[in-house]
Amino acid sequence: MSTLGDRPWFKFWPEGVPRHIDYPEIPLFGFLSDGATQYPGNIAFSYREHSLTYDELDIATSKLAASLSNLGIKKGDSVVLFLVNSLEFVIGYYGVLKAGGIVIPANPLYNAEELKRQLNDSGASVIIVNRNSFPVAKGVKNGTKLKTIILSDSEDIEEAVSLREILTRCSASPPTFDLRPKEDIAAIEYTGGTTGFVKGAMLTHYNLVANAIQNATWFGWNSQDVI
Repeated sequence: MSTLGDRPWFKFWPEGVPRHIDYPEIPLFGFLSDGATQYPGNIAFSYREHSLTYDELDIATSKLAASLSNLGIKKGDSVVLFLVNSLEFVIGYYGVLKAGGIVIPANPLYNAEELKRQLNDSGASVIIVNRNSFPVAKGVKNGTKLKTIILSDSEDIEEAVSLREILTRCSASPPTFDLRPKEDIAAIEYTGGTTGFVKGAMLTHYNLVANAIQNATWFGWNSQDVI
């Protein structure tokens, strides 16, 4: 019978990589909270000329989580991120998780029909968009469960809630909820749809925590790099 130690691919692994890891059962956003405690002033994320420290990112995501809770988002609800790679995407991702929600990334190049299909499949009632994507999101509001559009980079559109105002006015008091990392979904990643309509792959908090630790272990990163 094959054992863990005699699997043939192990001989190709870098020296020092363990053959087995015991993964903690924690929420994915626990990494961010730990980072804010251990490295509050260190840069957590940079985009072009803008950056956020761990402490700033932790506070911003807690404010968004509180606002999402006020908007009716509760554990297990889906929130779509219709955004390009940006600081706002990271704030949205962890803010949704801290609210107990499920992150639904949407391709920022989607047209109205593609976005509408993903909204209906996920059942999302809230979407976070930038100014350029706002017309697409607004155009599919009817015919979906979408109730609220959060605008990431502007404050002058009446039909949307401003993320900037949320981060200015809301308290950093995210809701509390029971979480089972091995069972509760953190994100649904949609496939490329090369053989038909895109399909959502459900990833639990435990899946993504394990993935982060696997990468850190394989590449020899330190504890700060896991966060």
